[in-house]
Amino acid sequence: MSELQKSVSQILPDVPAIPSRCEQFILAAERGEKLESEARRDAVAYLTVVRPDLSNMDLSRLFGCVESLIRRDKETNRKRMAEELGNDDISLVINDIRRTYETVSLELQKSLKKCDDGTMNKLNHLKTQMEFQSKYVEDLQSLGFLPKNLGNLTKTQFIFKAHVAKGGGVNTTVVNSTDDLKVIEAEEFKQLPAATESEEDRIIRASLEAEFTEAPQGERPNGTPSADEL
Repeated sequence: MSELQKSVSQILPDVPAIPSRCEQFILAAERGEKLESEARRDAVAYLTVVRPDLSNMDLSRLFGCVESLIRRDKETNRKRMAEELGNDDISLVINDIRRTYETVSLELQKSLKKCDDGTMNKLNHLKTQMEFQSKYVEDLQSLGFLPKNLGNLTKTQFIFKAHVAKGGGVNTTVVNSTDDLKVIEAEEFKQLPAATESEEDRIIRASLEAEFTEAPQGERPNGTPSADEL
């Protein structure tokens, strides 16, 4: 039977005795038959799951169409899936992914303990573990469960250092912390030994700090009490 399966399809990894509807479409395409648009979209959706290694160009050659048509089929399938899936369905999908991840991770840990240190077998186990963890995060991101940039999930403060040129151009640099900002400003001041702060500069600095510095609750920026305290 295995030899018969290999001769039947070069695309499908395994062909049962009674092929499914999508498998029949794919087998027909391999025989050179032209599929209707709906049948081709269903076959593309099926192969996206069972043969994710196939590129759009590979699929276009299989179905005898241009690559842009395959991209359109995939986009149509994604939109249909989004319309059919409700919040409860998405939660079930996420739970299934999480359970699968936990099961596979446990099996990898068990297998890893049997590997000797310094062997290629252990190295391959560690690589597989890292790749699987990355794929797990990517799956959650693709479902919108995690942001694309995980740093945005925990970062609550953003500090920028801006340099304004005489011509009006602005160059902005991201700074990791207020301590780093102080170090940068100190280094910049060292490079300008002749720079002094005039009385007018100090007045402008004080005005800007009063305007943009958050005042404690119940207190106005100029230090006067709020109406609630009177």
